[in-house]
Formats: sequence, structure tokens, C-alpha cells
Amino acid sequence: DIEPEPDGLLENSEEVLEFYADFLVPIGVTYFKQELGVDANKAEAIIKKYITVCYDVCHFSLAYEEPIDTFTKFKANDIKVGKIQVSAALKILFNGKNDEKIWEQLSQFNEPTYLHQVTEIIDGKVKTYSDLPLVLEGERNHKELRAHYHVPIFLEKYGELFSTQDHILKTMQYLKLDPISEHLEIETYTWDVLPVALKQDLSVSIIREIEWFKSHM
Repeated sequence: DIEPEPDGLLENSEEVLEFYADFLVPIGVTYFKQELGVDANKAEAIIKKYITVCYDVCHFSLAYEEPIDTFTKFKANDIKVGKIQVSAALKILFNGKNDEKIWEQLSQFNEPTYLHQVTEIIDGKVKTYSDLPLVLEGERNHKELRAHYHVPIFLEKYGELFSTQDHILKTMQYLKLDPISEHLEIETYTWDVLPVALKQDLSVSIIREIEWFKSHM
């Protein structure tokens, strides 16, 4: 499963489509024809059967893509979703009233273990910052930011900060109507680097994640 990620070679659905159309399928078809004598249509079908996409909810929320739009694009191009990683990112909404408090709380997530790419929409396009410190040290004239920080999926709000839990709910709602993948994986790996107020016993946190997930399936 190919997994797009913020600030990676592939970041969003359009780049995935371009990768399949311009690189993966043409190169694969040529190989199958020359080495195995397989015709182009069969070769493309084989490629798309075995090389699929990992849909990480957190990652696609940072691309500001609605799940239904992404899945519709993939289906229209016969690109399959092999796995769905159920994960949530940080969502930061500024209102001009308590922005300093928002920045203070966001700074609690600044830690050096992982990269925490940050995105925002500017003039209709997604701008990506390679790590959280670049935003914390910047001019701070943002309206909304999303940070690649896998917060617990049961978390809707933390103080003045939000999560992209709504993208998980939209994804799960879509799957009820169109089960494009049966491989769902809860992914939260930041337990050790969460702010103190969010830290719980690991087993308790895992149980809470599973219970939340099951209650919304």
C-alpha cells in the first residue's frame, strides 16, 4: 500500500493519480510486456490489484481533502484502497480573541522525536511546513493550521485546540455505504510524547480508542 504523507513525494490524491498514470502503470506495463509477454490491459489490472493505496485519515486531512472526494477519484481511476489507517491530526482554529492561549497550547506539542508537518490553505492551495517549529517561530498570521501529530482518535478537542476526528467520522460513514476496504488499523504512536495533560496509562488509552472506534462503526 502506497501511503501519501504531508511533505512527502506523494501528498494528496491528485499526486497519487499522477504517479499511477505517469510512472507506475507505464513502467509496469512495459516490464510485463517485455519480460512476461503480458498485454497492456492485463498488466495494468495486475498492477492496480497488487499495488494499492493506504488511506491514512490524518494525512489526507492535512491535504484538506474530504474522504468522499478522495475515494470517488480513486474509484474513477480503478485505484484500490488496500488499508485505512484510522488516525487524527491536530486542527488549530484562530479566532483573534484567545490566539496567544492557542499558541501556548500548540507549543506543548513541539517535541523532537517525530516530524510534525503543518499545513494551511492559502489562496486555495495547500502550503506545507516541514515541522512544527517553523510555524511556532513564524509570523503567526494564520486562520487555520493542521499539524501531523497523531493525537488519540477519541479526542475531539483539547483546551483551545481541535482534532480532525470529523474526518474519521466521515470516513467511517462512507465505509458503511461503500466498504472499499476491510483492513482498518487504528494508528496512534505518539503516546510517549503527548503533553502531560493528555497522557494516560497506555492500556487505558488503547481501550478508549477501541471503544470509541467500535461505538462509531
